[in-house]
Amino acid sequence: QHLRCNASVRRDASLTPAALDRSNSVCRTPRPRLSASVPAQARPHERLVRDAAAATAGSSHFARRMRHGIALALLTTTAALPRPMRRAASLLRVFRRSASSAAAKPRCVLLNAARLDFDGRVDFASLEAVADVVRYEVTSPEDVAARCAGAQIVVNKELPLDAATIAGLPDSVALLCEAGTGYNNIHLATCLSKDIQVANVPTYATQAMAHMAITLVMALACSLWRQGVAFGKGDRSVLEQSHLGALPHVELTGKTLGLVGGRGLIGREVAKIGVALGMRVVVASSSAAPGEDDDGVVVMALDDLLAEADFVSIHCPLSDATRGLVGARELARMKPT
Repeated sequence: QHLRCNASVRRDASLTPAALDRSNSVCRTPRPRLSASVPAQARPHERLVRDAAAATAGSSHFARRMRHGIALALLTTTAALPRPMRRAASLLRVFRRSASSAAAKPRCVLLNAARLDFDGRVDFASLEAVADVVRYEVTSPEDVAARCAGAQIVVNKELPLDAATIAGLPDSVALLCEAGTGYNNIHLATCLSKDIQVANVPTYATQAMAHMAITLVMALACSLWRQGVAFGKGDRSVLEQSHLGALPHVELTGKTLGLVGGRGLIGREVAKIGVALGMRVVVASSSAAPGEDDDGVVVMALDDLLAEADFVSIHCPLSDATRGLVGARELARMKPT
C-alpha cells in the first residue's frame, strides 16, 4: 500500500532492505518488503544512495532529508515487485535522466510549503536540483487537483487528502510524499487503486519530538502547569514558601516510564533519554516480543504497562488498528498517581 523511507541515510551509509525495514518497525500497516530471495544484483541500493548523497552535498540538512525522502522511496527495481510499485521504479529512471538533462526533470508540486518553511529558513535547493518544483504556500482541498496538473510528484505537509481528493488527482501523479512522520491524513486505499506510491520522512523531527515528550514528563513531575495557573492569578505562595506545598512534586529517577508503541525511531529516542534520567522504561509494542529488549527496555502487554507506569507516552502511528487504543478502560488501569 505504501513505502516508508528512511530519510536520514548518511552519505557513507549502506542501505539494505533489512535496515530499511528495521527503521520503520513500529508501523502496523502492511508494507511491501524486499525479500532476501531477490537477487543481490537486482538491488542497486548502495550505488543509488551514493548518487543521491553526492547530488545533495553542501545543501541544508532539512533539504537533504527531503531529497532522500523522495529518492529513497524510489530505490527499488521491477523484479519481484507488486504491480503498484513498478510505477515508482519507472519514475526512478526519470530521476536518473534528470542528472544530465534539465528538461527531463519531473514536475514536483509543494502543496503547502508554508507549513514546512514557516520561518523562511528552509533551503529547497537539493530538491530543485532533481525536480521542477512548483511551490504553493497554502492549498485548499478543492484546489489540489488543479495545482497538481502535469506533476509526477506531490509533496504534502499534514493537509488532509481524503479519498475524493486523491481520486481527483491527475494520472500523471506517481509519488505522494508526506513531509513528516504521520500519514494518517492520506487515504492509502485510494492511492493504491491509482497506483500512487506514498512515502513519508520518518526521521525529520525524531529528536525534537523525543525532547517534547520528556519535557512534558518533567512538567508533570513538578506541577509546572498548576504553578503557572497560580502565578497567572497572582498567587505567589509557592515562591514565598520556597516549596510546592500540596502540589505534586516527584523526582524522575526510579520512576517507570511507559511507552506505547515505543520501538519506533521516536520511541527509542524517548527511551534513551528516560534511561539517562534513571527511569525504568517499559514498552508495549506489537513489533517486539515480551521480555527485556537489547537496550534494557522491558517489553510487556499494554494492560501491564498501564498498571506499572508512572508516566505513559504514546508513540504509535494513528491507524484503524490504533484509533481509540487508550480510552476510559485503559485509563482506569493506571496508578492513582
